[in-house]
Amino acid sequence: KAYGVDIASVEKGLTDKYKSEKCIFMPAGATKLELENNSVNIISAFLSLEHVFEEDIDTLLAEFNRVCTDGYIFQISHGSSNNKNLRKTAHNLSWWYTKLEPYINIACLYHFPKDNYKWGRPPGSGLTRWVCSLKDKK
Repeated sequence: KAYGVDIASVEKGLTDKYKSEKCIFMPAGATKLELENNSVNIISAFLSLEHVFEEDIDTLLAEFNRVCTDGYIFQISHGSSNNKNLRKTAHNLSWWYTKLEPYINIACLYHFPKDNYKWGRPPGSGLTRWVCSLKDKK
């Protein structure tokens, strides 16, 4: 099964045509997921984590860790907030790593060759793509 979590798009019905037994959408914020502990294998978030209020990031990551068993795939923009992009948490790579580090075993950053490093190279990159495995929860 795949779960999609979003407040606005689900409540506005934008995901209705994609619903099925195997694809479930929940009108919720990611800081309180209505999922059982260890009930999903992978969590992915693309260009969305930077839109969460900074004071909610720790809660969000703890919630991700609660429901997830294997790891994360994230894409995070590090650009400054402005009136067009509405980023709430605009921080660099090392800030995000510090937030993720309590939960992850390994973090791999990657860049697609077709990007030709237009976002820069870490640690000063304006965009990072992460693949993280989680620490053992025993």
